[in-house]
Amino acid sequence: MIIAARYSAKVIVGRQTFVLLEEGDGDSADHRTIDLWFNERLVGGLVIPRPYLPGYSADDQYFFVWGGPRLYTLVLETGKLREFDLNADLGFPAGEVRAVYPLRGQRCVICEHAVLLWEPESGVISTYCQQERGLLSSWWTGGRLYLDDLDRRTWLVEVDEEAASLAIVPAD
Repeated sequence: MIIAARYSAKVIVGRQTFVLLEEGDGDSADHRTIDLWFNERLVGGLVIPRPYLPGYSADDQYFFVWGGPRLYTLVLETGKLREFDLNADLGFPAGEVRAVYPLRGQRCVICEHAVLLWEPESGVISTYCQQERGLLSSWWTGGRLYLDDLDRRTWLVEVDEEAASLAIVPAD
């Protein structure tokens, strides 16, 4: 079967297969709808603001898809899909979601203007740190999480899951 798609991605994590597919001309000028397939079953449509393309990550319990401030979670055990708008949930503009990293019990969500400790099943944000300058990128090295901001300064995120605390400190 050949399908003409505006966007498509196939992601394989372990023995799980995820397909993101945007067909046709899109829904509107301000958003796109991308179908999410999990192991050959359509689970739902993800509404992603334009001009964003989806980002995604996975762990052994969840598949995460984001675009702009919207974050979707797919519970692998049940196939349940949930949508979160982190800006609305926080009450301040965290900005675009940049990355989602698994931790032991929670997930570390990197946004344009904040770093969050977040529990995907309940959607509860246990703590967050705001960042004045926009965050561009993040990566792990040797068990430590680093960030780069718009000024190309590098920051270290100190995460204490037990105490549900975060700190962003200069990496120097």
